[in-house]
Amino acid sequence: MSPAAAYNPLELWLAPLRQERLEPAYLLLGDNLFLQARFRRALLDRVLPEPLRPLASFDCDLEREPLDEILGRARNRPLMSPAQVFLVRNVAELFARGGGDAAAGGQEEEAEPRPRRGARKHGDFPRNLAAYLAAPSADTHLLLVAGHVHLTADPRRMSYDDRTRFERIEKVFADLCPIVQCRPFPPEDTVLVLSELAAERGLKLEPEAAELLLELVDYDLSQLEPELEKLALLAGGRPANAELVLASSAALRQRSLPDLLPPLARRDRRRLLEVLNLIWLDQGDSAAIPLVYQLSRALKQGLLAKQFKVFDRGSLYRLLPPGLKPPPFLADAIIELGRNWSEALIGRALVRLQHIDLELRSSPVSSRWLFEGLIFEISKA
Repeated sequence: MSPAAAYNPLELWLAPLRQERLEPAYLLLGDNLFLQARFRRALLDRVLPEPLRPLASFDCDLEREPLDEILGRARNRPLMSPAQVFLVRNVAELFARGGGDAAAGGQEEEAEPRPRRGARKHGDFPRNLAAYLAAPSADTHLLLVAGHVHLTADPRRMSYDDRTRFERIEKVFADLCPIVQCRPFPPEDTVLVLSELAAERGLKLEPEAAELLLELVDYDLSQLEPELEKLALLAGGRPANAELVLASSAALRQRSLPDLLPPLARRDRRRLLEVLNLIWLDQGDSAAIPLVYQLSRALKQGLLAKQFKVFDRGSLYRLLPPGLKPPPFLADAIIELGRNWSEALIGRALVRLQHIDLELRSSPVSSRWLFEGLIFEISKA
């Protein structure tokens, strides 16, 4: 049995939908669009035949429609469908000022709550939602999406603001419905998910091609699916190699870590600043957060290469743990980084990247300046 068959992280994540009895509501917590779409698709596959979905699958937005109106629609059974599903976006609206009782800082727990000044947009939340879920409409399912919280693969790396939002939502919804965290998979699990997605399309990826594709999409599964569709068409039933991935994903091959890592390993300030400028011309500030992850990962690989005294690719792949093995086209630069940098400098750069990550989530004046500061710091050390 293959590792992907023995352990399937995507199927394990979908476990709430494999129960014999489905819940009337689920909260999808996190901004991972791939997992949001995957959960909704799996639910629809279980309760609604494809021809009936236009009649009984509804996309609602709390910015435009009060929660009580959505609950009222949910109480009405469809005449021509055995079930119905409501995707309810923008749960953040329920916690906004004037959204409902949960937004008022917990007034529902007071013995004598203060009188209200007019009706709130979403009525008596969360009481009305709790009342509906206590006696839900049969074969009706709500998918509530809290996409305003950014979850990281490592929960310890969440920003303070996101952790605060997470805890607030968890406190309100814990007793209402299952909370499904749309958290990115760690790299080693993402590799297994990639194999599963490729197999669904009858596509076989060579190991080097799989590593390259994941690097190009920065382990973002929402970008991965369209790339796999193109690859499957180009491969025509043949195994896809790295050359085919580069040909298929030319639009993704923007200047990023593959261009930045060689001068980084040499601590070549002039070339680093040139590449950084090209990255920002290509991608703008959207490059910043992925670059923090990519650089942190490369520095950790370089640190391990130094500690293990690695001088060739074979030793690198033999000694590094599965989740930290770089793709072949980055291996030489990782080895050079481990050879040229001191452990103390790598440690300082990793700490600086952690600070940059925090500052990026607080709307800095210029995200590019943060990386320029890092470049000057490492090149003069």
